[in-house]
Amino acid sequence: MFFILLFFLALDRLLKSFFLKNPAVLVKHSGHYWFSSVIIILLTVFILKYKKKLPVLVRHGLALIFVGGLSNFSDRVIFGFVIDYIKISFLPFVFNFSDILITAGCLLVIYPLITIKSPAN
Repeated sequence: MFFILLFFLALDRLLKSFFLKNPAVLVKHSGHYWFSSVIIILLTVFILKYKKKLPVLVRHGLALIFVGGLSNFSDRVIFGFVIDYIKISFLPFVFNFSDILITAGCLLVIYPLITIKSPAN
């Protein structure tokens, strides 16, 4: 699993050589990265503490969210913006491979929650 995540991180870094600047962010930082730092640290602690207790899909989802978030965070720290390079003509935004990883990770985390059958009353 570690090597797959390392591959995804390396692939994202490679693809970012063909980029567009994206200074926008979901949560405005105003040059301060403490919010993203706290989220990444909390997610790391959560994964390490509960990884054996979580369903496999959730573990993989959290790992994808972590790698995607780490890559975008490193862009912000190093360049001051996120490097985006994927533009689909009918979508109003540009994104990158890290965003795909984060989205896929969120879906993997949410899927078990919506497919759990509630106990019969």
